[in-house]
Amino acid sequence: METVPRLRIALGLICASTGRFDPAEDYFARAEGALRAMGDTGELQSLLAHRAYTAMHRGDCDLAERLFAKASAFFERQRRYGDLAVCEQARAFLAGQRGDSTGADDLMTASLARFEHIGASIAAADTMLLGAQHAYDRGDITEMKRLAQEARDVYPGSGGPRAVRTGRPHARAHP
Repeated sequence: METVPRLRIALGLICASTGRFDPAEDYFARAEGALRAMGDTGELQSLLAHRAYTAMHRGDCDLAERLFAKASAFFERQRRYGDLAVCEQARAFLAGQRGDSTGADDLMTASLARFEHIGASIAAADTMLLGAQHAYDRGDITEMKRLAQEARDVYPGSGGPRAVRTGRPHARAHP
């Protein structure tokens, strides 16, 4: 992948993370043009996931779900399991936001298994914390405690994360 499209994607993600969604989309569109010209299908699919992340932060959960689902299908076909696990974690969060606890649990379980399979233990622990949050929301305190303890056991020094951000997934295994 050429440096310029990668830089534009990074700038788009920075803009999205800081709430500047229009400039983010501009950077993504310019990166997309360059990727299409290069014929880089794989990075175009990764760009879908970045756009889904942006849509999620913008509050457009329907668009985010559609884009994450499309990117997930590609990542699964290409056996890009780390990317797929991140998408599943985000989709689990979105399912929980719309009240689909069964869908959220299924996606979290799939994401957790993929993170564990590829050896991404910190990302797996993050998924466990998301699962603990959903268990708490359902009133399942026993499951919440179990998942929180399993996550705590993964973090170095058993101290857990320094600050748990709620309201969105925060996997560290992002491409």
